[in-house]
Amino acid sequence: MNDRKFINGGVCDQNPVLLADVFDESGINTVGNGIGHDITAVLDADSKNPMILNDYYVTDLDTYAKGVIQYPMFKLADGSHHLDLKVWDVYNNSSEAGIDFVVASTASFALEEVINYPNPFHDNTTFSFQTNQADNNLEIEVRIYSLYGTLEKTLRTTMYSGGYRVEPFHWDGRSDSGTLLGAGTYVYRINVVLPDGSTAAKSAKLIFIR
Repeated sequence: MNDRKFINGGVCDQNPVLLADVFDESGINTVGNGIGHDITAVLDADSKNPMILNDYYVTDLDTYAKGVIQYPMFKLADGSHHLDLKVWDVYNNSSEAGIDFVVASTASFALEEVINYPNPFHDNTTFSFQTNQADNNLEIEVRIYSLYGTLEKTLRTTMYSGGYRVEPFHWDGRSDSGTLLGAGTYVYRINVVLPDGSTAAKSAKLIFIR
């Protein structure tokens, strides 16, 4: 949804773009010759009202075997959704793929899929999250605490989010003073502020191995 960093089950706004990379050695059927052989997307199992995507497929340069589907969707209802995509090759063989996503209107700032990877880690880890605020400036702060509540590290940055998924922070296991923390479990809290002052925050645990 919207970009290739999107993780299945993630959050997006009410007007996402369905993005699909497709490939077949014989080529992709975009003319729908034969009943039911269009490129289609079905939202929430509503098979009576499929979206026809033939005109939204663009072949890659210098090849007939692969290309990209980009289909804009509008005014989706807030909440969880599932979408199934079906594509045919020129010999009328079909293939399907599905994706789950959560719509959160931009009027309500949402912060989801807060993770660090790898976890556990022993030298470096990356903090990432998803929002429903694509194409926006974000002030981001990550605070890392011991299980006793001691603040060990604060990471800050301001960045422009081109998509829904944000991967801004790498951490090497060192405190604000530069010393390597002891092995164990820590709690981190990610706080994000929008230009209009709206905020969202979530916490999670990480394990540091030495």
